[in-house]
Amino acid sequence: MTEDVLFPEMSKKDPAALGVLTTWFVGEGDPVRADQVLAEVQVDKVSMDVVAPVGGTVHLLVPEEAEVRQGTPIARIRVMGVRSQPSSCSSASCVSAPPWLAVMFRR
Repeated sequence: MTEDVLFPEMSKKDPAALGVLTTWFVGEGDPVRADQVLAEVQVDKVSMDVVAPVGGTVHLLVPEEAEVRQGTPIARIRVMGVRSQPSSCSSASCVSAPPWLAVMFRR
């Protein structure tokens, strides 16, 4: 399973504003833990740390000093111990449940 790390929405007046990924504190393929600081970003001269939503192995999608639209994925974390499954849905719209739960809620 993977989890995207999004560029935070820092500008309420212009949610489509561009920001800059100023610094990565981790490297490609590094193991990270949940809530670990991954990067520093800046929008309108305001800096903010971006933290990992989950623990796993990080894959960087955006280089340092790149301009990025708020809400855009900047990294992807492969969660340790969880095998990726091919799926036709995004992680936001599908939830994996144990088989016994499907029996309880069968229509």
